[in-house]
Amino acid sequence: MNNYKPLIIFFGISFIFLFVFLFATDFFLKKHTNHKQLIDVPKLLNKSFQEAHNELSKLNLKYLIINDENRDYNPNFKTRSVTSQNPLPFDKVKEGRVIYLTINADEIPITIFPNIFDQPFRYAKSLLESVNLNINNIYYKNDIAKNVILKSEYEGIEIKKSDSLPIFSSVDLYIGTGVPKNQFYYKIPDLSGVFLNNVKKLLNENYLNLGSVNYDEFLLDSNNLELFIYKQSKAPSIEPRVFRFFSKAKAPTIDIWVTNDTSKLN
Repeated sequence: MNNYKPLIIFFGISFIFLFVFLFATDFFLKKHTNHKQLIDVPKLLNKSFQEAHNELSKLNLKYLIINDENRDYNPNFKTRSVTSQNPLPFDKVKEGRVIYLTINADEIPITIFPNIFDQPFRYAKSLLESVNLNINNIYYKNDIAKNVILKSEYEGIEIKKSDSLPIFSSVDLYIGTGVPKNQFYYKIPDLSGVFLNNVKKLLNENYLNLGSVNYDEFLLDSNNLELFIYKQSKAPSIEPRVFRFFSKAKAPTIDIWVTNDTSKLN
C-alpha cells in the first residue's frame, strides 16, 4: 500500500491543479468574451438624442444614426428625439452591438397658410391637407354663403392667407350656414370599427367635431394604428338632423370609446 502512496498523492495534486485551471479558464472566458451574457436593448423611442447616447454608453452599446444628413419631421415625436431603433426595445444583444437610430428633425418646419376663404369646405379641407395642416374645431356662423369658409383661427388668433404656421398645426374653421339662419343640417356617421387615426377626418367631413377619446381600461398592449371605435356618444343618423344656434356656435361634438378588443364590436 505504501508503494502506491506517492502515486495517489501525485494524482490528487494533478486533479486539484486541473480543477483550478478549468475554473480559471471558464472565469476568464466569461469575463473577457461575455460568454452567455446578453444585454436588453433599452427603449429609446421619443427620448432625446443625448438621453439615448447616455443610456447606450452605460450599457457599452454603440449606435449609428442612419438619417444624420437628412432628417424629416415626425409630428408624433419630439424634435431631435429617437423615432425608430433597430434592434427593437428589449431585444437581447451582446456588448458592443451597434444600435441603429433614426432621429427627428431639430426644428418644426414651417408651412404657408393657403387661401381657403370664400371656398367650399371640402375644397378648403383638401388645400389644408396639401400643406400638412389639420382641422381642429368647426364653427357654424350665420352667413348667406352655405358651407363656405368665412374665417380661420390658430390658437385663438385669426389667420390670413400666406401666414406662416408650424407644419401639422390644427386650425379652427368658421363655416357659413346659408339660409335660413340660426340652423345647420348634419348627419352622424356610424363610427363602429373605424380606426382611431381616421375618425377625426371622418367627423370633419360631416361637419362635426371630435370630443373626448375614452380608452378601454382592459386595453391590450397596442399602438394607435390598431385602436378602433366601439362606442360613440351620439347614435348614427340616416336622416339629417338640424342644429339650431344663435349667431355663431361650435359644431356638435362626438365622444368616442376605443379598444383593440374585436369582441366589443358585437
